[in-house]
Amino acid sequence: VWAGLVFRSRGVSLAIALVAVFAIAGLANMTGPFVEIDKYGPPIVFMQQFIAIATITMLMLSAVADERHGARELADAGQRLSIIVDSAMDGIVTVDREGRVLLFNPAAERIFGCSADEAIGTSIDRFIPERLRTMHGAKVHDFAQTRVIQ
Repeated sequence: VWAGLVFRSRGVSLAIALVAVFAIAGLANMTGPFVEIDKYGPPIVFMQQFIAIATITMLMLSAVADERHGARELADAGQRLSIIVDSAMDGIVTVDREGRVLLFNPAAERIFGCSADEAIGTSIDRFIPERLRTMHGAKVHDFAQTRVIQ
């Protein structure tokens, strides 16, 4: 259990190998907890069940620990990205497939004279000069088809 939580996937394989080695060595030397079980069935069956249960338990715990670690790293990366976007001197605006504004950083607020609360959810066309809107729409359509910016 400790190996699964602390060392995650990498440590689990070593821990499983050690548990199996000690269990097999104990049974081979007729010592350990599996020797006394003989009246209920062959000791090797109980030893195999023990190793299987220990393996499944450690793998599940390591998967949980890996997920928590990944989620923590993702949250940290998101926080770093948020700091970079908020402190950027250039306006950063992101949009969804329909052209609605999803992100509007403080520099974009200064450039366009519009707060993020007012901009988010509106069409990006609001911020594109009238004379460039048709060309912008065509470029967005071309990009959606080819995934190449020209």
